[in-house]
Amino acid sequence: MMNQAEDMIKISNLDFSYESGKQVLSNVNLRIKKDELTCIVGPNGGGKTTLLNLILGLLVPDYGTIAVLGEPPLKARQRIGYMPQYFSLDQNFPITALEVVVMGKLHSSFWGSYSKADKRAAHDALAKIDLAHCADLTFSELSGGQRQRVLIARALATEPELLLLDEPTASVDPEFQDEFYTMLSMLRRNMGIVIVSHDISFVSRHVDSVLCVNHEVHVHPTTTFDNTPISEIYNHGVNLIRHDRCTAEGHSHDHCNVKAHTHE
Repeated sequence: MMNQAEDMIKISNLDFSYESGKQVLSNVNLRIKKDELTCIVGPNGGGKTTLLNLILGLLVPDYGTIAVLGEPPLKARQRIGYMPQYFSLDQNFPITALEVVVMGKLHSSFWGSYSKADKRAAHDALAKIDLAHCADLTFSELSGGQRQRVLIARALATEPELLLLDEPTASVDPEFQDEFYTMLSMLRRNMGIVIVSHDISFVSRHVDSVLCVNHEVHVHPTTTFDNTPISEIYNHGVNLIRHDRCTAEGHSHDHCNVKAHTHE
């Protein structure tokens, strides 16, 4: 188990490139403490999901080191709950919410069978996100917000010490977002949380620190968001931000050109 004094995530001098040779992340140095709720922001293609995959041990850095919960990522993986940005499932496939959640215990199953303890952990995870009553409903019967919560429950079924969430509020209604933030406030009492999000209101109200990822990584306290007028960040009242240029000095309008995200 991780000592209280240890960092939840520590990355030193990390470089990473895909096989094409194009460098995605350069000279990444960061430390995330156990009791922090951290948000990752940055443009599409800047390396956010790549950073998560490195933390999970799904990718190996070209240079540098990563420690997660005091261990190499591969050794720590079973102590991590992960919700990917995309979850591919045939909507006509007759799988229940409980069956989706228990998939989070796949590493502990034998030839695809799950123990009573696995199923109990899945029921407990559904109860944590207030969906115990939906356990026997098929995934296709659930609303968009309920599906997102089921996927979070799947990550919670591993009983993690660290929870990684890749854009969990994408394509869901504002009501679910409010429920989600309330749920995060409860979950963070028992685990570390790192989340990719474009919602600036979430960043300023709920997060301890922000990682701006655009090939390089800079860590900022959320006070820099509070001191920057929303109109300067967005130009319009939108939920998506784009970080084209950030420096170690922080998130100010002079140092970070932030504008509404558009599809060109």
